[in-house]
Amino acid sequence: MYSLLREEVRASQLISLDDTPLLAQNRDHPKNSQRGRQWMYIGDKSSVIYCEYTEDWKGTHPRSVLDGFMGDIQGDGYGGIS
Repeated sequence: MYSLLREEVRASQLISLDDTPLLAQNRDHPKNSQRGRQWMYIGDKSSVIYCEYTEDWKGTHPRSVLDGFMGDIQGDGYGGIS
């Protein structure tokens, strides 16, 4: 189901995306938690939203989801993940 949602969003002409900071449990971390990111991708083709959690804010994560996507991408323009 996970990969089907991802491909449904990627079939769009326009994908809007953003991330939200999220505190997640991590028993290997000294404080038992760490701040990660919840990435949300919304396509214009259907009402499907694809979400993906990552442990950091690196631009490699959205680039891997969007690799090969030929449509338009809409984001908030923050340049910190380049």
